[in-house]
Amino acid sequence: MGSKAIIIADLAAGLLIGMQFLLTQEKYKSWDEKLLKKLQVNIFDSDSFRIKTMLIPGSLTAVIMLGIIIQGTIVDLTEGALNVGHILLSAISLTGGMIIAIGIIFLVVWIKNRVRRFRKFNPMVMVYLVGMVLGIAFLSVLMVVVGRVSTHIIALIVAFTVGVMLMGVWAGGMRYIQQYLTFTNGLLIRLGILIFVSSKFLQLIYM
Repeated sequence: MGSKAIIIADLAAGLLIGMQFLLTQEKYKSWDEKLLKKLQVNIFDSDSFRIKTMLIPGSLTAVIMLGIIIQGTIVDLTEGALNVGHILLSAISLTGGMIIAIGIIFLVVWIKNRVRRFRKFNPMVMVYLVGMVLGIAFLSVLMVVVGRVSTHIIALIVAFTVGVMLMGVWAGGMRYIQQYLTFTNGLLIRLGILIFVSSKFLQLIYM
């Protein structure tokens, strides 16, 4: 499953890069300009920051983690190393930890918009720091409770820790990704390169 997703991503990257040869110059330039205008809109200002802004890092976190969880579950079921009930409970615990992690970061954004004393803070920095602090804190908790609680609780803590860290990383990097894509024309080529590099990163995880 993971290998097929990587192949599809590589094909999409190649298609985006090759569009300058597949389309007429006028058509390519028109698409490029329209996308640039949409992506150049500043959605990361403190005053205009909304919960919907977090849909991008939330979606990316969910896709990566669900891919890992599904891949691991399929491998465990195929190899038959554990009973089916244990494997499914572990998958549910991992998914639950991921959902809680994403929900916590969305809650941080909601609190920032509602509580006056937090409005002065840069939202991206705030989300990044909360993600890193919570991740490190629960990683420390994990090191303490290993061997003392059930594997399902450990799985939930691991998923939560990875989830909040990934949300923090994606949120902190969104501004730089936007700058990379929009600093000049040729957006489709740079988007293709970004997808290709991302697919290689996923290949390191899944393969």
